[in-house]
Amino acid sequence: MKQTKERVSFIDAFLNYWKKPFNFTSTATISEYWWGQLAMLTGLLAQYTILMGFYQSMIVSGIRVLGTIGTILICILMVWLLLSSLALFVRRMNDVGFKSTPILIWLLLVAIVLVFNNGNLIWLILNCVVYVIQVVLCIQKSNAFLNAKPGVIFRSKTTVSYNEDDDHRKES
Repeated sequence: MKQTKERVSFIDAFLNYWKKPFNFTSTATISEYWWGQLAMLTGLLAQYTILMGFYQSMIVSGIRVLGTIGTILICILMVWLLLSSLALFVRRMNDVGFKSTPILIWLLLVAIVLVFNNGNLIWLILNCVVYVIQVVLCIQKSNAFLNAKPGVIFRSKTTVSYNEDDDHRKES
C-alpha cells in the first residue's frame, strides 16, 4: 500500500483546517491533524482577542452595540472552530482505519461527557480518560487498523492514493 503524501506542511494543514469544516469523508495524516490542532488554538486566541477588544471598546465608548457585535462574531467563530475540529477528527479516524459508526459513537460519548460535566471528580476523571483515549487514537499511523478483521468498527483493506486536486488522500 503506497502513500504518496504522509507529511503535510503547516500552511497546507492550516488552510485545510479553516477551509474544510464540512469535509467528513476524506482522510487527514498525523501531521495534518496536529497542525490543525495548532490552527484551532490560533482560532481560540483570535476569538479571545476579538472578544476582549470589543468589550474594551464597549466599556470605553459606552456603546453597548459593540458588545453585541463582538458576541455575534465570537459565536460564528466558535461554531466554525467546532465544525472544523470535528471534521478534522473524523478525517483522522478515517485515515487510521475506522468506519463511520464507531466515530459517531465516540463523538456522542464526548458530547455526553461535555454536556453532563458538573465539576464532579468522577466527571473530571471521565473527561481526562476520554481525551487520553482520543490522543492515543489520533497518534496512530495511517491505516493502523487495516490488519484487523473488517466489520462494524474497522474498514477493509483498500488502496489509498493522493488526490492532487483535493489536497488530501482519498480511498479508491
